[in-house]
Amino acid sequence: MKIVWFSEIKWSYLKTRKQQIISRFPADWDVLFIEPFAKHQKNEYHPVKTNNLLHVTIPFIKATPSKILNALLSNRVLFVLLNFFYLHKIRKVLKKNGFQANDTVIVSSNIYYSGIIGKLRKSLCVYDCNDYPLGFSNALGIADRCFTETLKLSDVVITVSKRLQQNLEQFSNRACHVIGNGVDFDLFSKSTVTKSTNENPVIFFSGAIADWIDFALIRQCIMDIPEIQVVFLGPVKDKTAEFEMELLKKNKNFKWIAPKEHHELPEYIQQADICLLPFKKNRRTLGANPNTLYEYLACGKPVVTRDFSDEIEALSDLIYVAKNDDEFIAMIRRALSEKPDPEKLKAVARQNSWKSKSEQFVDLILRALEDKKLSRE
Repeated sequence: MKIVWFSEIKWSYLKTRKQQIISRFPADWDVLFIEPFAKHQKNEYHPVKTNNLLHVTIPFIKATPSKILNALLSNRVLFVLLNFFYLHKIRKVLKKNGFQANDTVIVSSNIYYSGIIGKLRKSLCVYDCNDYPLGFSNALGIADRCFTETLKLSDVVITVSKRLQQNLEQFSNRACHVIGNGVDFDLFSKSTVTKSTNENPVIFFSGAIADWIDFALIRQCIMDIPEIQVVFLGPVKDKTAEFEMELLKKNKNFKWIAPKEHHELPEYIQQADICLLPFKKNRRTLGANPNTLYEYLACGKPVVTRDFSDEIEALSDLIYVAKNDDEFIAMIRRALSEKPDPEKLKAVARQNSWKSKSEQFVDLILRALEDKKLSRE
């Protein structure tokens, strides 16, 4: 099996859903991972091989932090011209590395490749939607059209929650399958408990820090519960987050830790008393089912979160799910006074291992290919 995955992030970026699922594909599947250019990160303009995977950087259209550049990239004429150039470049890479045959399966998690994917030879097209693409504050003006085109092109549509499934099915007549996010259970569950050197309770968040974080809520938590120490670990992704983080850093009850390697995260989670999912509840986060949640649970840590998705609300007997800001703060207090059952939390994480998610992904691809084959006979 040959898979070409068009990604919105780099292979060497934070170990996210894409890397976790792909790294557990069958050993006889060859994968070409096409990643965009990223400033301040290593860009590989010639394919780099790791086991049965190649990853290569091809500069491509994507949303940026610059409103002016986003407006320019959204120009339809420029978009078509750039697509023509990138299509030629991508075809050369596919041909040179043996991924241009009719039996190649294309998987995309990047809607802006829709114009190119439609012109490539393939046996199957799969769209993996981890986040609602029109909910990002910096989405390009062409995002709606690219999103619709991606759904029309796709033989298989996959997303991470029931709420996102319902959202996607409004735009497409194809069935949308739910394969939620997960966790490297062995890595996170086997980490040892480490006593924090901080005398105050540690309230912890790990992940990308961007404008989807509810910074006002974090400030309110620190003000209302002055005995806590709030710790954020992860990359700061945009100007809004940079500004907000500078304000938070002025508070003695807040600490930021620079991004760490994925295998190091359990050590930091284990030092927490409570773990947070402090996202704003908006178009971007509705339907969210973060893999961070399952990393927290695999470490046996209590979690306080907002009610973003049915999957999160279904865990309300085990984690603290708040419907508003006041409840969120009240649940931090409650979590500090209660003792969770780590084994029950770990059991949920075990059911959501990346191994099982990847197996479901593979099964959907194989069944879709078989259905196509039968329809031609």
